Amino acid sequence: MSSWSISPSGVQSVLAEVQVSVGDLGTAAGGLETGHEELSDGVGDLLVGVANAVLGLIESEATTLTSVVNRIESCGTGAAEATIAYVAGDEEMAANAQSAAVTAAAEAPALASEQSAAGIPPVSTPGVPR
Repeated sequence: MSSWSISPSGVQSVLAEVQVSVGDLGTAAGGLETGHEELSDGVGDLLVGVANAVLGLIESEATTLTSVVNRIESCGTGAAEATIAYVAGDEEMAANAQSAAVTAAAEAPALASEQSAAGIPPVSTPGVPR
């Protein structure tokens, strides 16, 4: 890879969409337990075993579902932190480049004078007047 192309606002937009989806997933998981209660109430004694099996499935997958939600949230946090570091790095590099340019501009007359005294001809850059 020769360059980075990260749009902080694009990352923020995607993370907002992910957050909504995680919320929907949590709502759906909560609805499963409510659904079990309604199923238990509606089946009566004949199918109570089915309702209990559904509850058992929900309970057995609750840990997995919680783990999935936690991983999604952790990935979102990691992506946000990486984007913040990327932006901070860009700002630091820009500040360093500006500082180097100011330093070079301040040192240019002294360097030209030293080169002239040493008999070194000035460097000409095409298209840049001297």
